[in-house]
Amino acid sequence: LCGLMLIPIALSFSSLSSRYDATGGSYLYARDAFGPWVGFGIGWITWVMVIFSYAAVANAVSSYLAYFFNFFGSYAATKIVALGLIATLGVLNYIGIKPAARTPDFFNIAKLIPLIVFLAIGIFFVDLGSFKPVSTQGLTNIGPAIFLAFFAFQGFEYVPVPSGESTQPKKDAPFAVIASLLLCGTIYVLIQGVAIGTFPGLAGATQPLGQAGESFMGPWGASFIAAGAAISTIGYTTGAALVGPRYFYALSVDGYVPGIFSRSHKTFKTPFASVALSTLAAAAAALFLDFDKLVDMTNVTVSFQYAATCLAAWKLSS
Repeated sequence: LCGLMLIPIALSFSSLSSRYDATGGSYLYARDAFGPWVGFGIGWITWVMVIFSYAAVANAVSSYLAYFFNFFGSYAATKIVALGLIATLGVLNYIGIKPAARTPDFFNIAKLIPLIVFLAIGIFFVDLGSFKPVSTQGLTNIGPAIFLAFFAFQGFEYVPVPSGESTQPKKDAPFAVIASLLLCGTIYVLIQGVAIGTFPGLAGATQPLGQAGESFMGPWGASFIAAGAAISTIGYTTGAALVGPRYFYALSVDGYVPGIFSRSHKTFKTPFASVALSTLAAAAAALFLDFDKLVDMTNVTVSFQYAATCLAAWKLSS
């Protein structure tokens, strides 16, 4: 349901991304459709949204590492892992767009391998009796479930943001926006189906994919899937680390924030000051806020971004 709800939004991003080859994404769309003040507001909101989501997922990485070492389940370890990850990605983004962009590519490919294995083996162990009609469970939990799924689906809006540093953004970005949403939605549904059908205790699991994998593949399978889940969460943070500074860069180009944030490094050609600020902001959010609060704030702020982009698509096409 959540994926279907997001298709019109992804189509709006896809349509608008085919017209732009500048950095900024939804900020540019809102600015050109509704003027500089609306653009300024959406630009700030989108940057804050990326920082919150970046920090949230960085805080979640240790929960999968805890499957291997109990130490990672502690509060201190959660914060150490999150801060270390954010600092590392900040350095990668500082030294160039190519290493920063190739890092998400690597993790996106790497995370698919354990997920495909999970599906290919698990489908033979699915117990159809584990599936119950939604109506018999009541509909009161549908809303909260969609709210959580809403966070998991976010990311397709990142695609057009670094268009100013891409080679064929008007051609590649529209396809990538739609393809990423549809592919993720399909994988999510299949994984959820196998997990529910193989592991009755899924709702109370602390490492759901790892524990579901263990139920039909044994300890080795659990370790394999837990590693894949950790890779998947790291993969998301690499994308957030890439686009966050580009939102702030776009605001600086238009004069809303000091000009230093739109300057490029003489050697690396990256917006070094925007990278540094975004890295520090994400680190602070990860340190002082927990996963649940960050998810709630991300979902609220991204809703403004999505609404503005849909309205901009309607306004600019009329």
